[in-house]
Amino acid sequence: MTPLLIHAVVVFLLTGIIWTIQVALYPGFVDVERRQWPRYHRRYSHQILLFAGPLMVTELGTAGWLLWHAPDALHLFFFTCALGTWILAALVFIPIHQSIVTRPTDATLRRLTRFNWLRTLIWTSCALASFLSLMEP
Repeated sequence: MTPLLIHAVVVFLLTGIIWTIQVALYPGFVDVERRQWPRYHRRYSHQILLFAGPLMVTELGTAGWLLWHAPDALHLFFFTCALGTWILAALVFIPIHQSIVTRPTDATLRRLTRFNWLRTLIWTSCALASFLSLMEP
């Protein structure tokens, strides 16, 4: 399996995950009973990290490998997307999740969902670019 194909498969998986989070999980956070919230959020955070974490590391690694070994605009786009999702996680999503660990507000949960559209757009764009690059002869 080539690095480009590995990267594409990982991006497709991450895109599916982020759309599931965006349309099913994050909007459903408001329906979790407040007394159940800390346990629910802890379990959610642990499970999503176990699944998405290795995929994000692989995405960044393959994007870096592609850019290093065959520098071009597409590979720069892949690397920028991967790096962008890491930066968003560090600067936006980890702080939001830390703020809702014990006592989420409806406003904070709406902000989480609203900001997550950024990651959804990034991974969807990257998936489309990956698909198109695989279709090239």
